[in-house]
Amino acid sequence: MLDQGASVNFYMFFGGTNFGFTAGANNGGPGQYQPDITSYDYDAPMNEAGDPTEKYYKLREIIGKYLPLPKIPIPRPEPKAHYGTFKLNSCCSVLSTKGRQKLSTGTWFSRKPLSFEALNQYSGMVLYESMLPYLPADPTDLRIADIH
Repeated sequence: MLDQGASVNFYMFFGGTNFGFTAGANNGGPGQYQPDITSYDYDAPMNEAGDPTEKYYKLREIIGKYLPLPKIPIPRPEPKAHYGTFKLNSCCSVLSTKGRQKLSTGTWFSRKPLSFEALNQYSGMVLYESMLPYLPADPTDLRIADIH
């Protein structure tokens, strides 16, 4: 492309991270759910820490054959902190009373489930609960035709 004088665009030059619950996933059909990590650092010329990768040097070499390179220093990898090992302690189950108190930002009551927008919830989790009527024929199968 450079040999032909075409314009070149790098979609992801610098690796970065999505925050919160904005990770994606691929749906390959039933049983084929493929969660995706929250990073754009798959193969970027510069990684999340701002360090040049092998791809950075290769691209610089190739571009230098066609265009004059700027007279600026190449970024050097910065030293990384070592925090050692630390232990996480379990405090509670997500659905326990203590878990709900720690995670909850409030409780809403509605006859129908509210959307994230209606709850002013940008992302994250919403726990929907409902009391089902007692049926004398317990146990009874709960059948849900289609979930949206």
